[in-house]
Amino acid sequence: MEREAYSASPGSCVESSGRLGFPFFIPFSIDCSFNMFAILRLIHDIAWFLEMVIIAQVVLSWLVAFGAVDRYNRIVVSVGDTLTRLTEPMLRPVRELLYRVGLNLGGLDLSPLIVLLLLGFIPQFLDEMLLPAAYYIR
Repeated sequence: MEREAYSASPGSCVESSGRLGFPFFIPFSIDCSFNMFAILRLIHDIAWFLEMVIIAQVVLSWLVAFGAVDRYNRIVVSVGDTLTRLTEPMLRPVRELLYRVGLNLGGLDLSPLIVLLLLGFIPQFLDEMLLPAAYYIR
C-alpha cells in the first residue's frame, strides 16, 4: 500500500489540514524528521547530564562519608547542596518506592543505581519508538 502524498511544500511533513499522517500535530510547516532527531538528541543530552550529576553526587557523598573531603568546607557544601538539589527530585520517589516495597538495606541506597538504569533505558526506548516515526514522516 502506497503512502498518501502530502500537499504541503517539498521537505515539509505537514498536510494542508495541519495534521500529520502519523499521530503528531504540528501547527506550522517544518521539516519534522529533522526536528524529531533534534528532540531525540536533546533527550539524550539531558539524560547524559543527569547521569553525570547523579554520579558526581554519589562520589561526593562517598568522599564526605569516608572523610576524604572536609564537610565544613564552603566549596564542598555549595557543590553538595547544588548536586542534592538537582538529584533529589529524581531520587526521592525511588527511595519512597523502595521503602514501600520493603527493600531496606540499612545504609545502602540503591536509588541512584535505579535512576541511572532508567536514565539509560528511557532514551533508548524513545529511539526505538520515535525513530521509525521520523523515517515515516520523511
